[in-house]
Amino acid sequence: MRTRSILAILAVLLAATLAVPPGLLLSARAADAGIVYEVLAAIVENHVDRPDPAKLLAGAVTGLRDALTRAGVTPQIPDLTATTESEARTEFQARFDQAVAQAAGRLQDVQLRYAAASAMAASLDDSHTWFLNPQQWREFVLRTQGNPSFVGIGVLLLTKDGRFYIWRVFPGSPAERAGLQTFDRIVGVDGQTIQDLPDLVNRVRGPEGTQVSITVQRPGQTAPVTVSVTRAPITVPVETHRVLANQIGYLEITGFTTGAAVRVRAALEDLRGRGIRGLVLDLRRNSGGSLNEVVDVANLLLPANLTVYTLTTRQGSVQGITSGGTVLDPSVPIVALTDEGTASGGELLSAALQEHGRAQVVGTQTAGALLVGRLFGFTDGSGMSITIAKITTGKGATLEKNGARPNFEIALTAADLDRGADPQLARAVQLLSGAASR
Repeated sequence: MRTRSILAILAVLLAATLAVPPGLLLSARAADAGIVYEVLAAIVENHVDRPDPAKLLAGAVTGLRDALTRAGVTPQIPDLTATTESEARTEFQARFDQAVAQAAGRLQDVQLRYAAASAMAASLDDSHTWFLNPQQWREFVLRTQGNPSFVGIGVLLLTKDGRFYIWRVFPGSPAERAGLQTFDRIVGVDGQTIQDLPDLVNRVRGPEGTQVSITVQRPGQTAPVTVSVTRAPITVPVETHRVLANQIGYLEITGFTTGAAVRVRAALEDLRGRGIRGLVLDLRRNSGGSLNEVVDVANLLLPANLTVYTLTTRQGSVQGITSGGTVLDPSVPIVALTDEGTASGGELLSAALQEHGRAQVVGTQTAGALLVGRLFGFTDGSGMSITIAKITTGKGATLEKNGARPNFEIALTAADLDRGADPQLARAVQLLSGAASR
């Protein structure tokens, strides 16, 4: 019961309205840095490592400098020297006022506030403490709830060697209707070349109902292909599944958003009903989600009474134990696919299957981003995740900053993508076909 109650707490999306501490006295001329203090209070009160407020505000000053530099302003903002929280707050306010004055005409105050808050969160250098501005936060929350989270064309992008490939085309999406395909390399948008990934994303997204022209280089074709796609609200699918040759099932899980385990169960039951003899579990580009959903999916694949993780919070430690309820017969072999984009819950699940001998893993080392974050919304519509617990695998491995290594390390290169090949999937199918034929 204790485990489930703690997990329930971790899954809650909190709307925290944190007031500026009464000890902070601002002069009539002080610029509004309120959100920075809200973020500071949330981190100090909740982060598992109980960080030093003065060091956090020093990180916020770095964010001010970086924002000014990006805007073409040479920052003239000294470091913080204070060691106590109250003194550090006073010094930071002075630095923020200086940044506002120096940014006149180049940056709005709100941009400086968000730059400072984001840098303060990043100064902790952990994978699950981060800050999002209101627009980013709205999109994030919608996606975690399984709702349409942006207006675009409905593809998952993969970057290799400075090139931009379509890694997945979402079923029923505008991209699918327009004929875009996996492995297509995007070489232009609306007739213009692409500068970088943010540039590509910004130009592909746009108002609902508008059209965007996508030019791709398709494997096996010499001439580029240009298609017109009508933008629409996009829901990122939780899973896709199908049956490959030799009765090998394929199940891709893109994330552990609300209701993921229910959808995965339905997919596994469908594959089981179709008589699969092996399963490829594709966790590549899976960036995680709710810890509850991860454990519920693990229960679909692992027998009861196995330790999936150990959590260490400010209050102590707790273990996550499987309750069983497996969908596939234990005799059906599993191969999981991972890559550098497999993070958080994605790498926890792959590690659990590997550690307990339920699956072999093919691909590349995972991201090394495994902690537990709690979500906080703030008064201005922004939000953040704060690391409230450290987590290890069932057998005690620390994946944060380390990642998990596959049993069979196989890279996916730009050359592979250019010829429309997926050697990681091919190796998984080969392993399963051999196991199924025994």
